[in-house]
This record gives sequence, structure tokens and C-alpha cells, in this order.
Amino acid sequence: MKPFVQHAARQDILDQYRYFLDVDSAELANRFLSAVNEAIDKIARNPDAGVPRKFVNPLLTGLRCRGITGFDEMRICYMTGRDTVTIIRVLHTRRDLGAIFAEQGVDRPEED
Repeated sequence: MKPFVQHAARQDILDQYRYFLDVDSAELANRFLSAVNEAIDKIARNPDAGVPRKFVNPLLTGLRCRGITGFDEMRICYMTGRDTVTIIRVLHTRRDLGAIFAEQGVDRPEED
């Protein structure tokens, strides 16, 4: 499947990268980016491996979450389409996912 990272997820990744730069080092921030890219590749190859999640928002029916190796408290939340995996958000597990996803929209790419 082809991965599509929606705007909110790109912003999550950038925010986390900047956080690691501020509190630790460029090495950690770059390791995070590599780990995210690797996790997205794994999701694209095996989209059913993520844990199904249920939220009140009907747009998120079928949402799954999967961890990021080396960043155990971070999750990639995604949905699958016919040919595409849409990365919805990349979030820390301590965040209030119910509140975040209550009004979360989904940007879906055009599929063939």
C-alpha cells in the first residue's frame, strides 16, 4: 500500500522533532524521524498489524495505532483505503486521544 501522511500528522512529526531538538539533541531528533519513516514503511507493508481503536468520531471508523520502535510512548494512528494507508496523527500515549480525535478530520488522497 502507498502511505499518505495527512497535514495533522506531518505537523505532529515536526512538533515532536522540534521538541527533541530543544530538550535533547539533533541526534535524538534525527533518530525519531528515521524511526517514524521506518514505522510508516512497516505499516504500508502490513497495515493490519496495528491495534484497532474505536472513537466516537464516525470519520475514524477503522482507525488503527502502531508504536514507533525506540519511542515506546509514541503511536502512529492510521486508516487504510483500497490502495493507501492514511497516517492520521502521530501522538504521545499520554495525550487525551479521545479529545483529540473527537473532531479530527481525515484527508484522503484520490485513489485509483
